[in-house]
Amino acid sequence: MFYYFGRKYLIAKHYPAPAHDIVIEPFAGSMGYTLYHQPNAALGIELDKAVHDVWHATSNLSQQVILDYPEPQIGERAFDRWSMMAAGSHGTAKAKSFLWTERMQRDLRKQKKMAARNVDYVKNHVDYVLGTYKDAPDVEATWHIDPPYQHVRRGYKRSLDYGELAEWCQSRKGLVIVCEQLGADWLPFVPLIEIKGTNNKRTTEVVWTNK
Repeated sequence: MFYYFGRKYLIAKHYPAPAHDIVIEPFAGSMGYTLYHQPNAALGIELDKAVHDVWHATSNLSQQVILDYPEPQIGERAFDRWSMMAAGSHGTAKAKSFLWTERMQRDLRKQKKMAARNVDYVKNHVDYVLGTYKDAPDVEATWHIDPPYQHVRRGYKRSLDYGELAEWCQSRKGLVIVCEQLGADWLPFVPLIEIKGTNNKRTTEVVWTNK
C-alpha cells in the first residue's frame, strides 16, 4: 500500500510460501510478504502509529480514488503523509515534509498502481492493528517476522531485546520465517539473496526458519 523501510514485496518470492490459511506479520510495515502471496487471512501488527494510520487511511479508499490521488508539484514541498511514504524514503514515517522531486513523482505513481491493485484484497482479508509483537495471538500460522535489523540504525525508530525476540520467534506455532541482514547473530541465520537498496548499496538478506 506504500513504501516502508525494509519492505519485502520485491523479494517475497525467495522466502518460503505460506503454509497456513493465516499469515501474521508482527512487525507489519507495508506487509510486503502478505501482499505478494495474498493468503486467505492476514494479521499485521504495527507499533508506529503514523504507519498504522496511513495504512488505514489508504485501505479505506476505492481503487479509482487511489489512482486519482492528488500528486504534489515537483519542486514544491509535499506534506501529505501517504504521498511521502509511497514515494519511498528512510524518513517517511517521521519527516514533516519533503521537497518533491521527479524521482518521488515516479515512485508515487508506481505505488498508486500497486495500492489500487491490492486495496480490495486488503479490505477483505487483512486485519492491521496497533501494537507490538508481544500482542500477537498464540496460534498456528505462517509467521513472517521482519523486525528492525540488529545492526542497522538508520530508518528505524525503535530498539529491541534481540535475545527475548529470538526466544519468542522460536516459540511460535506453524511456519516461522525471520528476516535479517548479514551480520545478525541473534538466530542462526543463513544467506537468502543479495539486494540493491534505494541508495544503490548492495546488502545480503539472511533468513531463519523453523522448517
